[in-house]
Amino acid sequence: MPLEPAVAADLAARIRSAAATHRQIRSLVHDHPEMDMDDAYAVQHAWAEARLAEGGRLVGYKVGLTTPSVQRACAITEPAYGHLFADMVFPQGGTFPMRPFFEPRVETELAFVMKTDLPGPDCTAEIAMAAVGHIVPAIEIVDMRFLLKDEESGAARGTLDAVADNTSSALIVLGDEEFAPGAVDRRWSSAILHRNGVAETSGVAGVVLGDPAQSLAWLANALHRRGQRLMAGQVVMSGSFITPFPAAGGDRFLADFGPLGTLAVAFR
Repeated sequence: MPLEPAVAADLAARIRSAAATHRQIRSLVHDHPEMDMDDAYAVQHAWAEARLAEGGRLVGYKVGLTTPSVQRACAITEPAYGHLFADMVFPQGGTFPMRPFFEPRVETELAFVMKTDLPGPDCTAEIAMAAVGHIVPAIEIVDMRFLLKDEESGAARGTLDAVADNTSSALIVLGDEEFAPGAVDRRWSSAILHRNGVAETSGVAGVVLGDPAQSLAWLANALHRRGQRLMAGQVVMSGSFITPFPAAGGDRFLADFGPLGTLAVAFR
């Protein structure tokens, strides 16, 4: 039986309170073991609706859980999405205080900026790319408002908690240079992530559903199922092609996307 709207709103309020008070909370599934993926999205959408009601401006979406290894680990067969608001978007080169975060991790991605609306339900990668105005290299900082494991109850967080928690999104950093869709080899785009001058990890965008354009098409169809659509001007983070890398105070990161340029972020 689906979560009642009032229950979803209450659970969304718990997540918002965790962020506001900087206190992680235990798994929602522990208290609501009947929760399924639709319920997790109901909580996420209640969270987004609360942000909109306060004047927040929706500027796009993120797609996560896009690689085969992550999907196997999470026991899922498709990605997940989250909402992006204007106050979550930053230019490259910034330094972020650690205080708002709990367990920040750095990801590298390709971001698509839409030139036209992109409706579902029958969107394909080809249709999706025809709606893209430009591509930019991007970094996402992911975080979790849930405890890894609650000592009192023993409840461990899981995939449903992550989806309810806006698919773990904290903020995104967009590159300065815009690239025409035809100028980017999406599958072979890559990045090397340096921390404090040391190359720590790397990846190739082809691990994102075989082509990040598939991620965009999936999102258009997933939003259609929930009565939404991608709009012109919105940005879509297509999914990380590196393993999320943990950040600590004092760390300085440089993501080298080769011909697409570099992005820098730091933490203090």
